[in-house]
Amino acid sequence: MPVWLAVFLAVSFKNRKLKVNWRAVWTILLVAAVLVGGWMTYINSRYHVFSVSTMSGYHLVQHTGYYFEDVPDEYAVIRDIYLDFRDARITERGTQGNTIWDAIPAIMDATGLSFYDLSGVLSKISRAADSDSSLAISGQGAARLVAVLASPGLLGCHCDKICCIGKRPECDDISSPPGFVHGNLVFVAASAGALFSSG
Repeated sequence: MPVWLAVFLAVSFKNRKLKVNWRAVWTILLVAAVLVGGWMTYINSRYHVFSVSTMSGYHLVQHTGYYFEDVPDEYAVIRDIYLDFRDARITERGTQGNTIWDAIPAIMDATGLSFYDLSGVLSKISRAADSDSSLAISGQGAARLVAVLASPGLLGCHCDKICCIGKRPECDDISSPPGFVHGNLVFVAASAGALFSSG
Protein backbone atom coordinates (compact mmCIF):
# COMPACT_ATOMS: atom_id res chain seq x y z
CA MET A 1 0.00 0.00 0.00
CA PRO A 2 2.69 2.57 0.81
CA VAL A 3 4.25 2.02 -2.62
CA TRP A 4 0.94 2.69 -4.37
CA LEU A 5 0.31 5.68 -2.11
CA ALA A 6 3.73 7.04 -3.04
CA VAL A 7 3.00 6.59 -6.74
CA PHE A 8 -0.41 8.26 -6.60
CA LEU A 9 0.80 11.18 -4.49
CA ALA A 10 4.06 11.74 -6.32
CA VAL A 11 3.02 11.37 -9.94
CA SER A 12 0.95 14.06 -11.59
CA PHE A 13 0.17 15.31 -15.04
CA LYS A 14 0.36 19.07 -15.28
CA ASN A 15 -0.30 20.53 -18.70
CA ARG A 16 -0.33 16.96 -20.00
CA LYS A 17 3.29 16.45 -18.91
CA LEU A 18 4.38 13.80 -16.46
CA LYS A 19 5.76 15.27 -13.23
CA VAL A 20 7.28 13.20 -10.43
CA ASN A 21 7.71 14.63 -6.95
CA TRP A 22 10.63 12.51 -5.72
CA ARG A 23 10.54 14.10 -2.29
CA ALA A 24 7.04 12.72 -1.72
CA VAL A 25 8.08 9.27 -2.99
CA TRP A 26 11.08 8.99 -0.68
CA THR A 27 9.25 10.47 2.32
CA ILE A 28 6.36 8.02 2.07
CA LEU A 29 8.63 5.04 1.43
CA LEU A 30 10.97 5.99 4.30
CA VAL A 31 8.10 6.43 6.76
CA ALA A 32 6.60 3.11 5.62
CA ALA A 33 9.96 1.33 5.94
CA VAL A 34 10.47 2.68 9.47
CA LEU A 35 6.94 1.71 10.56
CA VAL A 36 6.94 -1.74 9.00
CA GLY A 37 10.55 -2.41 10.01
CA GLY A 38 9.82 -1.32 13.57
CA TRP A 39 6.77 -3.58 13.73
CA MET A 40 8.74 -6.54 12.34
CA THR A 41 11.49 -5.91 14.87
CA TYR A 42 8.92 -5.94 17.68
CA ILE A 43 7.40 -9.21 16.41
CA ASN A 44 10.88 -10.71 16.15
CA SER A 45 11.88 -9.65 19.67
CA ARG A 46 8.62 -10.87 21.20
CA TYR A 47 7.84 -14.03 19.19
CA HIS A 48 11.18 -14.83 17.49
CA VAL A 49 9.66 -14.61 14.01
CA PHE A 50 10.91 -11.96 11.58
CA SER A 51 7.63 -11.25 9.82
CA VAL A 52 4.83 -8.71 9.73
CA SER A 53 2.57 -11.21 11.48
CA THR A 54 2.84 -13.95 14.07
CA MET A 55 0.41 -15.92 11.93
CA SER A 56 2.62 -16.26 8.84
CA GLY A 57 3.07 -20.00 9.31
CA TYR A 58 -0.68 -20.57 9.26
CA HIS A 59 -1.06 -18.45 6.14
CA LEU A 60 1.83 -20.14 4.33
CA VAL A 61 0.52 -23.64 5.03
CA GLN A 62 -2.62 -22.71 3.09
CA HIS A 63 -0.40 -23.09 0.02
CA THR A 64 2.04 -25.80 1.05
CA GLY A 65 -0.75 -27.95 2.47
CA TYR A 66 -1.41 -29.29 -1.02
CA TYR A 67 1.83 -31.26 -0.90
CA PHE A 68 2.27 -31.65 2.86
CA GLU A 69 3.01 -35.37 2.51
CA ASP A 70 6.47 -34.29 1.33
CA VAL A 71 7.28 -32.86 4.78
CA PRO A 72 10.31 -34.74 6.17
CA ASP A 73 10.07 -37.18 9.07
CA GLU A 74 11.56 -34.55 11.39
CA TYR A 75 8.04 -33.05 11.44
CA ALA A 76 6.16 -36.36 11.21
CA VAL A 77 3.76 -35.60 14.08
CA ILE A 78 2.65 -32.31 12.53
CA ARG A 79 2.58 -33.81 9.03
CA ASP A 80 0.50 -36.84 9.95
CA ILE A 81 -2.07 -34.88 11.95
CA TYR A 82 -2.36 -32.26 9.23
CA LEU A 83 -2.80 -34.93 6.54
CA ASP A 84 -5.62 -36.59 8.51
CA PHE A 85 -7.43 -33.28 8.80
CA ARG A 86 -6.68 -32.38 5.18
CA ASP A 87 -8.06 -35.66 3.85
CA ALA A 88 -11.24 -35.23 5.90
CA ARG A 89 -11.67 -31.67 4.65
CA ILE A 90 -11.13 -32.67 1.02
CA THR A 91 -13.74 -35.42 1.42
CA GLU A 92 -16.18 -32.99 3.02
CA ARG A 93 -15.62 -29.85 0.94
CA GLY A 94 -13.50 -30.79 -2.05
CA THR A 95 -10.54 -28.58 -1.12
CA GLN A 96 -7.85 -28.45 1.55
CA GLY A 97 -8.24 -24.71 2.11
CA ASN A 98 -8.38 -23.65 5.77
CA THR A 99 -7.56 -27.14 7.02
CA ILE A 100 -4.96 -25.72 9.37
CA TRP A 101 -7.56 -23.92 11.48
CA ASP A 102 -9.24 -27.25 12.32
CA ALA A 103 -5.91 -29.01 12.89
CA ILE A 104 -4.30 -26.43 15.22
CA PRO A 105 -5.68 -27.77 18.54
CA ALA A 106 -4.72 -31.38 17.75
CA ILE A 107 -1.22 -30.39 16.60
CA MET A 108 -0.69 -28.21 19.68
CA ASP A 109 -1.79 -31.05 21.97
CA ALA A 110 0.47 -33.58 20.25
CA THR A 111 3.56 -31.37 20.04
CA GLY A 112 3.24 -29.18 23.13
CA LEU A 113 3.91 -26.12 20.99
CA SER A 114 2.18 -22.84 21.77
CA PHE A 115 0.00 -21.15 19.15
CA TYR A 116 2.83 -18.78 18.15
CA ASP A 117 5.55 -21.44 18.27
CA LEU A 118 3.48 -23.69 16.01
CA SER A 119 3.10 -20.83 13.55
CA GLY A 120 6.89 -20.45 13.56
CA VAL A 121 7.42 -24.15 12.85
CA LEU A 122 4.83 -24.13 10.06
CA SER A 123 6.53 -21.07 8.60
CA LYS A 124 9.86 -22.90 8.65
CA ILE A 125 8.31 -25.96 6.98
CA SER A 126 6.58 -23.85 4.33
CA ARG A 127 9.65 -21.77 3.52
CA ALA A 128 11.68 -24.94 3.16
CA ALA A 129 9.18 -26.06 0.52
CA ASP A 130 10.32 -23.20 -1.67
CA SER A 131 14.02 -23.78 -1.22
CA ASP A 132 16.42 -26.40 -2.52
CA SER A 133 16.13 -28.43 0.68
CA SER A 134 14.83 -31.96 1.11
CA LEU A 135 11.31 -30.54 1.22
CA ALA A 136 11.50 -29.00 -2.25
CA ILE A 137 8.47 -29.84 -4.32
CA SER A 138 8.96 -33.18 -5.98
CA GLY A 139 7.72 -33.79 -9.49
CA GLN A 140 4.81 -35.71 -7.98
CA GLY A 141 4.02 -32.89 -5.55
CA ALA A 142 4.10 -30.31 -8.33
CA ALA A 143 1.79 -32.45 -10.48
CA ARG A 144 -0.68 -32.73 -7.56
CA LEU A 145 -0.54 -28.97 -7.03
CA VAL A 146 -1.19 -28.26 -10.72
CA ALA A 147 -4.11 -30.72 -10.69
CA VAL A 148 -5.63 -29.02 -7.65
CA LEU A 149 -5.13 -25.53 -9.06
CA ALA A 150 -6.69 -26.55 -12.37
CA SER A 151 -9.77 -28.04 -10.70
CA PRO A 152 -13.17 -26.42 -11.32
CA GLY A 153 -14.60 -24.50 -8.38
CA LEU A 154 -11.24 -23.42 -6.99
CA LEU A 155 -12.06 -19.77 -7.59
CA GLY A 156 -15.19 -19.93 -5.45
CA CYS A 157 -17.60 -20.18 -8.37
CA HIS A 158 -18.46 -23.06 -10.62
CA CYS A 159 -16.49 -21.80 -13.58
CA ASP A 160 -14.51 -24.25 -15.60
CA LYS A 161 -12.01 -21.56 -16.51
CA ILE A 162 -11.36 -17.89 -15.88
CA CYS A 163 -12.44 -17.27 -19.47
CA CYS A 164 -16.06 -18.00 -18.51
CA ILE A 165 -16.29 -14.56 -16.86
CA GLY A 166 -19.13 -12.69 -18.51
CA LYS A 167 -20.53 -15.89 -20.02
CA ARG A 168 -21.94 -17.55 -16.89
CA PRO A 169 -23.97 -15.64 -14.27
CA GLU A 170 -22.37 -17.34 -11.26
CA CYS A 171 -18.97 -16.06 -12.39
CA ASP A 172 -20.14 -12.47 -12.44
CA ASP A 173 -21.15 -12.38 -8.78
CA ILE A 174 -19.18 -9.51 -7.25
CA SER A 175 -18.41 -11.63 -4.15
CA SER A 176 -16.59 -14.25 -6.23
CA PRO A 177 -12.98 -13.77 -7.35
CA PRO A 178 -14.01 -13.28 -10.99
CA GLY A 179 -16.39 -10.58 -9.71
CA PHE A 180 -13.45 -8.99 -7.96
CA VAL A 181 -11.63 -8.97 -11.29
CA HIS A 182 -14.47 -6.97 -12.83
CA GLY A 183 -14.61 -4.65 -9.82
CA ASN A 184 -10.88 -4.00 -10.00
CA LEU A 185 -11.03 -3.35 -13.73
CA VAL A 186 -13.75 -0.74 -13.14
CA PHE A 187 -11.64 0.84 -10.38
CA VAL A 188 -8.51 0.95 -12.56
CA ALA A 189 -10.45 2.42 -15.50
CA ALA A 190 -12.07 5.08 -13.29
CA SER A 191 -8.71 5.92 -11.71
CA ALA A 192 -7.03 6.22 -15.09
CA GLY A 193 -9.86 8.41 -16.31
CA ALA A 194 -9.50 10.71 -13.31
CA LEU A 195 -5.73 10.79 -13.68
CA PHE A 196 -5.77 11.73 -17.35
CA SER A 197 -8.76 14.08 -17.29
CA SER A 198 -8.08 17.73 -17.90
CA GLY A 199 -9.85 18.84 -14.66
